[in-house]
Amino acid sequence: YPLRRQRQMCIRDSFYSDKTLEKVKMEYENIYNESISIWLTEWNLRETKTHFGNTFIQAIHALDFALNTIKINSTAKTNSVIEFSIYHNLCAGGEAFALINPANANEKSNNQEFIRRASYFSLSMLQEVLTINDIQYIPTKNKLINKNLDFGLFYSVSKNELYLFLTNKTSKNIELPAIKIDNKSPNEVFLSQLKGEKLSSKMGVHISNSNSAAAEIVLKNEIIDLNTWVIPSFSINKVTFQLK
Repeated sequence: YPLRRQRQMCIRDSFYSDKTLEKVKMEYENIYNESISIWLTEWNLRETKTHFGNTFIQAIHALDFALNTIKINSTAKTNSVIEFSIYHNLCAGGEAFALINPANANEKSNNQEFIRRASYFSLSMLQEVLTINDIQYIPTKNKLINKNLDFGLFYSVSKNELYLFLTNKTSKNIELPAIKIDNKSPNEVFLSQLKGEKLSSKMGVHISNSNSAAAEIVLKNEIIDLNTWVIPSFSINKVTFQLK
């Protein structure tokens, strides 16, 4: 029966891996002669339940992994593509893995039934860009802006806007020079920023400490001046350039 045989093939050809995404893709290309659709059915950080769950580290990893997936597909020199990439998981009982989950006993005192966790906010920044119909990923060199910043760049023709993602994983603020595009300053620049007090900062009130603050991770949106531009420590930034 063809459907049953296809299911067996999917099980046989799937595996868990701790390798980088680039290496996994290369291994599959070697097996299938550089032409295959790859499905990532579950990805997250290891030791999430005990260490990294609902932390700023997890939020950074979620965004970096998604951006890297887009980069790999956009710059691929072969016919193989990563067709599906599914975060583990979208909604679940425990706060460690999920983007959204039911409030725990300490959080219910705030009359909230569900809590959005750290990775929800970083992936939502990217989702806002990827849902634009004509969005294009722009491949760039990793050290184009600053060697201590990870970033991704997108452009929409219909909106005439550039979207720049900048992640500062260090404990120091990073000052950037004034940015001009085609030797012109952008018409207006908007910043969406997710800022952690530290890499272990979390979102929500935690089961282990009922006296903890409501949020150690803060989200803000504002118009910024690129002439005095500083990327704060432990921050994820989405910068929208409205071009003239």
